[in-house]
Amino acid sequence: MISKEEFWSLLLKGPLRELVENLSVGECTQPLSLHELAAQAGIRAVLTAPKLISLDTLESLPPSLKQRGLYVIRLGQRHKGRATFILCKASANYAREALRPEDLEKARGLQVELSHLPRWILSLARRLSSEAIALIAAISFIKALSGTPEVQVIPSMRLASAKFEFKPTEASGPYTYWGQVEIDAALGADRIYVLEAKSGRRSLLKYKLAFSALALAGFLEEPVHPLLAFISRRGTGVEVELALLNPPAGSEQQDLAPYVIDQMEPVFRAKVSLSS
Repeated sequence: MISKEEFWSLLLKGPLRELVENLSVGECTQPLSLHELAAQAGIRAVLTAPKLISLDTLESLPPSLKQRGLYVIRLGQRHKGRATFILCKASANYAREALRPEDLEKARGLQVELSHLPRWILSLARRLSSEAIALIAAISFIKALSGTPEVQVIPSMRLASAKFEFKPTEASGPYTYWGQVEIDAALGADRIYVLEAKSGRRSLLKYKLAFSALALAGFLEEPVHPLLAFISRRGTGVEVELALLNPPAGSEQQDLAPYVIDQMEPVFRAKVSLSS
């Protein structure tokens, strides 16, 4: 078994060296094959694609990628039946490519109350999964945002064979994702939302949330609005930081041009707490 850092260090010093040295900020490589590159680098270990190229937080990026200001986007496994990916050159400190809890502060604040929740839900707050906590907060967030008293929910979805076009940045070429997409939750009220939850005050590379929205919009053939939740556990309580991001996936504008991921920005935010 090869470590993530060892794997990327061998690739970046070997078959990918010249390719990434010529990348400018906002540019990405052509689609690359995980197994073909490993063979070129002389790597004979068993390769686990999720561990090596499904890297959706800054914390998950190995030092060899971060030191070069690079990040990886997996393109699924339907391309010739093998795992493929692209490497992209990020802006300084990944400012346009990643979302951190502090980045949500630029959005307009929304007053969201959880005081209406029954005591039994609050009593379970510390024992619930991050996805369940985010879902509770997201329902109240959507009610406050839309003024709709009822929100429909489908938790934990797995969409097989999702296929859609996207651009990591305006400067990059278009790419096609074709494979499985896992979604923390889909919610419906005045419009359709997709939720991505992250436990702890961590980061999220924007493409992860964009892929959830693009996959669902492709199946439903209507716009899907991205929601992000950061969950922090503090003592006997849980704090949730939520944000709605624009643009939605599947809008009429994207019929003319692919969705540009680094243009995603938070427009509404809220911070709520659940105490047992």
